[in-house]
Amino acid sequence: MQPERQQPAKAMTVLLASGRTRFYRKREKPFNDDSPKVRPVDAVVDFSQEECQVTDSILLEPSPPPYPSINLLGEFAIFNSLNENLIQQFTPTTKQLFLLLLLNTLNNKGVITSQEIHNFLWQNKDHESARNNRNVYLNKLRLLLSSMKEVKINNKKGQWFIQFDSKVYIDYEDIKSSIGAYSKSMSVDKAKLSHLFKIIKKGKLLPFYEYEWLDDYKTDYSDKVVDFLYKMLERPEIINDYNLLLAIADAILIQDNIDEKGLKIKYNTLVKLGKQNQAIQVYKKYCDDYKKLLGEKPDITIDSMLE
Repeated sequence: MQPERQQPAKAMTVLLASGRTRFYRKREKPFNDDSPKVRPVDAVVDFSQEECQVTDSILLEPSPPPYPSINLLGEFAIFNSLNENLIQQFTPTTKQLFLLLLLNTLNNKGVITSQEIHNFLWQNKDHESARNNRNVYLNKLRLLLSSMKEVKINNKKGQWFIQFDSKVYIDYEDIKSSIGAYSKSMSVDKAKLSHLFKIIKKGKLLPFYEYEWLDDYKTDYSDKVVDFLYKMLERPEIINDYNLLLAIADAILIQDNIDEKGLKIKYNTLVKLGKQNQAIQVYKKYCDDYKKLLGEKPDITIDSMLE
């Protein structure tokens, strides 16, 4: 994906309440012009595809999504009932408008106001120009979605939202609801875990899109997934299941490729399986990714990881 204009970025460290440290990109404030800008982020690291991966494939092999569907994890795609990817016809502005409507529908109060849309997309325009732009792009968006009868853009007293037919599958919403339901379960259902890992394996939330307003959604999703996976590591049914441990470590590292706990779990599990060389490769890759992101070597050593 080619950016329309790249913005300079600096690494920023954030210490979360849970005690984990996360690293994000801090952007300079973009110039105001007629259309929102998209720029690619660092390549997504899929640890499940590394040579060191030994996890049972049934736990991590993704299944084809049902149709119609909206895929926000990994590659952004919108498939109608004919399995046609509509996103190929979207412009940068219609993409961002759709994502604004979608994520606000699925979160917060379930709506976004006209004024909020103006503030996010056309803040440099006066009210009349912003309103005209909004109407033009909403009409374009409705036209692009015309072959997807299960999705409708609605407005009620200046509040916008997307109405979905029950047939529409959304991977992001599936993960959130599955984590919520599974967190209340008293036992480990490996079939349900397999379902979760298959979806999580697809990647982060919209990794190839960076809008300032999107950062909170990305952080919230990643934190929920990693927190859930951390809790799964505490389940007695999982402690000695090496396949599940590797699957969980891979899922953590997909969300944060320099997550220290994910590294330790994967390294020690590979060592217990007699895969010392693969464990060392995992550690070396972690060090390379850490230095690439932060410009220095990590403090963690191989000896300090051994349980």
